[in-house]
Amino acid sequence: MLKKALVALALLLPVMGASLPASAQTAPPAVIGYYTTSGCPGSTIPCFIQYGASLPISGSVTPSNSVGITPTDRTVTSATGASQTIMTANASRHSLIIQNTGSSNCGVNPTGGTAVIGGAGTLTLSPGGSYQPRIPTLSAVTAICTAAQPLYAEEN
Repeated sequence: MLKKALVALALLLPVMGASLPASAQTAPPAVIGYYTTSGCPGSTIPCFIQYGASLPISGSVTPSNSVGITPTDRTVTSATGASQTIMTANASRHSLIIQNTGSSNCGVNPTGGTAVIGGAGTLTLSPGGSYQPRIPTLSAVTAICTAAQPLYAEEN
């Protein structure tokens, strides 16, 4: 009889708030990942892939032609003092930068029109100033600087 009472008491203790061993209180760690219906590596059967798991890579990678890697220098070492074309129209242009490396203001017209410092359509670059649009013009680019002044320019 005493034996049955002890067994019953042992079963009731967890229900009444008695402590369980730490191993019994800890939930297993969650497994984070994703389910794929395209099949596990080497198989066509849908499966679960755990994040951080290494997956075998098969096949080969062939790089495409490099585009815009090597810039084309369009620097003007000695400006003429009049509007001049520094970049011709280029439908393949991906980027451009123009920097006033001289000591006087320069004007840059990204539409290819006549560059006039302070004129409509012309951006004025103070000494050290630069023009590098996020989306480059595909048109010709003209510039005007004081005669003999340098102007750094390049396009990709």
